[in-house]
Amino acid sequence: MVKSEWMETLCLRIVTDKTICCKSSYKKHQAMPASDKKSRDTSDGNAKPLRWLGYGFEFAGVLGIFSFAGYKADQKLGHSGPWLMITGFAIGFTGMMYLLIKETIHLRK
Repeated sequence: MVKSEWMETLCLRIVTDKTICCKSSYKKHQAMPASDKKSRDTSDGNAKPLRWLGYGFEFAGVLGIFSFAGYKADQKLGHSGPWLMITGFAIGFTGMMYLLIKETIHLRK
C-alpha cells in the first residue's frame, strides 16, 4: 500500500463525511460547511453534559455527607429515631436545589 492510499484509508476510517481530515498533509479533504461547524464543534458540546454530570455527583456527595453527619449526630446523642439524619438530608437537599436553580437561571441568560 502506498503512503497516500494508507493516509486516505486512515482518514476515512477516523472521520466521517464532510469533515476535515486528521492530517494536514492529506490534500483530498473536504472543508465543512459553515452550518455544520457549529453543530459538530466538540469543544463546547461536551462541556454541557459534563457540567450536569458534575452537578449530579456534587448533589449526591452533599446529600451523603449531610446525611452521614446527621446519622453520626443521632448516634452520639443517643436518639432512637433518625431525626438528625433526616434533618441533614433536608438541609443538603434544600441547599443543592437552591444552587441548581440559581445555576439554571444563570445559564438561561
